[in-house]
Amino acid sequence: MQPKDWTIRLEDMLEAADRVKSYTDGMDFEAFTANRMAVSAVMHEIQIIGEAARYVPAEVQARYPDVEWTAMRGMRNILVHVYGAVRLDIVCGVVEHRLPPLIPRLREILDLERAAEDD
Repeated sequence: MQPKDWTIRLEDMLEAADRVKSYTDGMDFEAFTANRMAVSAVMHEIQIIGEAARYVPAEVQARYPDVEWTAMRGMRNILVHVYGAVRLDIVCGVVEHRLPPLIPRLREILDLERAAEDD
């Protein structure tokens, strides 16, 4: 089986981030933490983002050092391996502060990299 094209991983990240936005739209911290289904869904999507980040080649990550590739992978590892101690205030902080600027940046990177392939 051929490995998945890494640009598709960026698409996976964007789709997961968009789903997080849809799951949390209009929720404040209290509403989010009270909704176990939303918490579970958001944590799953953040895991997908971190897992997909693993497949972005190092040379691509080096071209875009403003993107927190390591933090995304680290967050995924925490959610998967230390799930019992996950702090929802941190998860909420990721949703509120880290994902909004990440989405347009990933779209920009995807466009830049695909344009470079066409040259």
